[in-house]
Amino acid sequence: MRSPRTLVTVVAAVVMLGSLVGCTSTRPGNDSAAPPAPTAWQQVLDQLRPDGTVTVATALAAFAVAIGPVPGGQPPAGTRGGIGSGTLAVSWVLAHWSELDAAQRSAVLTALGQPATTDKPAAYRIEQAPAASNPNIACLAADSAGAQKYRSWVPGIEAAITAKLGRPLTIDARTFIAVNTKDLEQPSLMYTWACTDGGTANKVPGCTIHINPNATGGTYADDMVRSFLIHEVTHCYLYDTFGLAYDSMPSWYLEGAPTWVMSVLGSANDKLSSYWTSYLDTPATPLGQRAYNGVGFFAHLAETGTDPWHVIDAMGTALAATPTTAAGWKAAGVTPAFLDSWGSGFVQARYPGPAWTSTGPNLPAYPPALPNGQFGNGAALSVQSVPFAAAVRRLDVDATVVLVNPGPGSAGRLSLGNGTDAGLDGGGPYCTMAQCACPDGSPGAGTHFTHLASGLEYLGVSGGDQPGSVTLVGQSLPDFCQRPPTSCLVGRWTGVNFDVHVDTVSESGGAGVTLHIDPSGHVTVAFAGMQPVVFHTSAADGSFVYAGTVTGTITLPPGGATSGTWAYASPANVSSLTATIHLSRPITLDYGPLDVASLAAIGGGSGAAVSTRPVVTGGWRCSGNTLVTSPPADSPVTGSWTLTRSGPG
Repeated sequence: MRSPRTLVTVVAAVVMLGSLVGCTSTRPGNDSAAPPAPTAWQQVLDQLRPDGTVTVATALAAFAVAIGPVPGGQPPAGTRGGIGSGTLAVSWVLAHWSELDAAQRSAVLTALGQPATTDKPAAYRIEQAPAASNPNIACLAADSAGAQKYRSWVPGIEAAITAKLGRPLTIDARTFIAVNTKDLEQPSLMYTWACTDGGTANKVPGCTIHINPNATGGTYADDMVRSFLIHEVTHCYLYDTFGLAYDSMPSWYLEGAPTWVMSVLGSANDKLSSYWTSYLDTPATPLGQRAYNGVGFFAHLAETGTDPWHVIDAMGTALAATPTTAAGWKAAGVTPAFLDSWGSGFVQARYPGPAWTSTGPNLPAYPPALPNGQFGNGAALSVQSVPFAAAVRRLDVDATVVLVNPGPGSAGRLSLGNGTDAGLDGGGPYCTMAQCACPDGSPGAGTHFTHLASGLEYLGVSGGDQPGSVTLVGQSLPDFCQRPPTSCLVGRWTGVNFDVHVDTVSESGGAGVTLHIDPSGHVTVAFAGMQPVVFHTSAADGSFVYAGTVTGTITLPPGGATSGTWAYASPANVSSLTATIHLSRPITLDYGPLDVASLAAIGGGSGAAVSTRPVVTGGWRCSGNTLVTSPPADSPVTGSWTLTRSGPG
């Protein structure tokens, strides 16, 4: 259980974090040739909006490129290129079906081999005509002629997917294979139709997988064709569980998840390679604007400890309820390890260590072009990423002393040379000299420097579902030693919000606390003006407010440090600190090792003053005008206290 006493622990630990902000400059460039001009299909995919949706115009353009002409569909200039799966183009058009006029609906249905008089999209009907008479109809009632070889692969594919997902394909009996007699959804190789029979609105009781002649004409070996079939069968599994809601999910999930399944259970092929290289070529593209190349998101989940097989259905459930990238991201349970190496993974084996290489089953080794960045003494380099994306740089380090200042919530890595690297959330200041020390008697004397090799280095950063940023500041050694940066902790801070959780207790609020850290490390935490902290427990709800002042002295970290743990040179004085607590009803709780028996004795809930003695431990992190503190890593308490800078030291 979380107690008010433990809360003070976090408050009093509100005393350390670090950041420097400087001017920024970049020298653009790449370390390899630019990728080839995008195909017409890739240009359509590039029209995905950051939230993962597309306009009617984009849906019609996709249909015109992947399937056939339709009024209002303007395919971009460029080669058509092969499309492994055309399911996405159909899903987009169907998602906008109510917005299409009669001529557009007629053109869509005609292109799909359906009668133009059909009232509903062809995907939403089970055709009962003999399959052999017209395999090109969207939904069949049986396998078509020529399907025997592909049907023989299906049991093994289903067994493999079922074993990984932990659920069978319940519509197996009504999942059919159509070997088309003409290339529909040209130039796609295969495509899948979700088929309904007028029953439950969202239920999909059948699935028809179409195989075009360009996939069966001998261009692709059987193992590759089987891989494409794995992709399509995965579509059926997802339609089976999520119904027609699957059509409205972000394209990075709708196509990225089947592509990842194909990579794991299939063989290497040119389509898979093109999706992977597209991912690596575009680190700055947010997840919401990805489709097939969303495979990279699933691959990075896998290589950082999250098994995609265990979260695919959880993600689909979340997306069925709220079809946004944010909902899928949250359901995936993205970890700190994912964010730590998301940006650096785009370096692709140019630097030693797993953090600098992304890979997965049947994914090719590929070194993408990297944007260059340069900074020297007296200059700075700022690198930023948009939400749900990463940023990467190939660095030309000309500075002697380097300070690394990540933005709030940002994570990533910096290579240091000789196979070593460091996270962005700590370490430094860095020095590129073999022997780096400030002269005795100088303001910077005693500074501990971490070695950073000059010249070629690499940097990756991401803010996860928020913007990410990091600024590298370069200084000469004399400048640093004579004017070492003041610790970002020095100054006056005002509490914004307290938000912690432990067991069944959650607490939030507490704005108005003031914190002052002077240049000598003297700390004063004043609780006058503190707003109530509201807590919720399984036994009762309530609130509390502290009164009094906590004082102490900390050992200030180096000026370039942006995070660390509290280090008190003299113990914090908390003898006068009290708490007024209000409970919704009398409670008696066993607080165990937290030892706040005094709270249990409050009883009547009318409020009482409780003397507390916080343990001043935990972590801190500051960036610009924001300071965030957190409980110790081994504490059962999770959460943070956030403050904003309100004045100088």
